[in-house]
Amino acid sequence: MDSYLRTGLWNVIYEHILKKMLDRLISKFWRDFFTKVYDKFFKQPTDQIPWGSSDQVRAQVRGWFFKAEWYEVYDFLEFALEAGATLNRENGPTGICLAPSARYEVYEFNT
Repeated sequence: MDSYLRTGLWNVIYEHILKKMLDRLISKFWRDFFTKVYDKFFKQPTDQIPWGSSDQVRAQVRGWFFKAEWYEVYDFLEFALEAGATLNRENGPTGICLAPSARYEVYEFNT
């Protein structure tokens, strides 16, 4: 995966998913979303999520994203869409349209 494609995919994830977290200052939706990301995708202890700042959470995920293998990037995109859609169904509309039914593999997340 070249850097242009990776950057383009990150920009889509950031602008349409993660940026909303910054606007809501870690609302319940985003707390639940990142708890799922750390628990189910990265397989990391959820007490290590840096809740002090939404920028810290974004920076950790971004750091992993730009080091990940190309197939891990797509798996993360699918996972993020599925997790977001599930939370939308559970918590009601959030103003975010995410597609359900993605499959994903688990990847190690090292900070």
